Amino acid sequence: MKKRDTSGAFLASVLLHAALVGGAVMMVAFVPDEKPPPAVFELVSLPRLPTTSEESAEISFEPIPIEPVVIPEPEPVSEPIPEPIPEPVEKKPEPKPVEKKPEPPPVKMSYEQFVREQGAPKVQKPREVKPKPIKVPKINTSQIVNNLRDIMVDTTQLNQMSRSEISALEAYFARLKQALKRAWTKPSGLSDRLQCVVKFDLSSSGILSGVRIITSSENSDFDQSVLAAFKAVRNHGPTPDGRSYPARVTFRMTD
Repeated sequence: MKKRDTSGAFLASVLLHAALVGGAVMMVAFVPDEKPPPAVFELVSLPRLPTTSEESAEISFEPIPIEPVVIPEPEPVSEPIPEPIPEPVEKKPEPKPVEKKPEPPPVKMSYEQFVREQGAPKVQKPREVKPKPIKVPKINTSQIVNNLRDIMVDTTQLNQMSRSEISALEAYFARLKQALKRAWTKPSGLSDRLQCVVKFDLSSSGILSGVRIITSSENSDFDQSVLAAFKAVRNHGPTPDGRSYPARVTFRMTD
């Protein structure tokens, strides 16, 4: 009894499933296909555009009053007054050049005839021109001689010289003393009472030689500074008379 019940149930289950499957197939076969709704186009009428004639009819223009232009009448043109034609001027005939008459040659007159007619000419005597006196500077020969005796060892030669030679020799020795004093550098810090006498030989060409101190200052710095001045000068140029002289110069701290 139990086997019949299980087989019947199985068969009923199979039939039920077959019925469901068949129903589903039928439903799919008979369901209509859905189509998209058709597009509907609605025609809309546009407003009518006005024509050019209608636009011109609607626009109104007010006329602008125009004032009449008055054109002035042209002034009458005056005719130019013709210039008067000058009358022809008659040319006057040019005067003929006057021929110059040759001048008569001058009449030659002798000196005797001139004296008879005019008288003897007065001879003017030339004026005597007196020369202006030339002022000659006075030469103090005594002072010049004293200056030379101060520097010259032997002054006997001065007796044989003229004034101009003595003056030239005095100027030469004065320049020599100035050159020696300019070349002398005094030592500092010494007494103002120091002095020394230097003797030397002066050749005709102006060379100084044989320089020696004949009277010392008793200060070696002072004496050496004086000898250094002679070394700096050495040559003073030729003497004015071309002679050689023994000479001496005194150096003082107060110079």
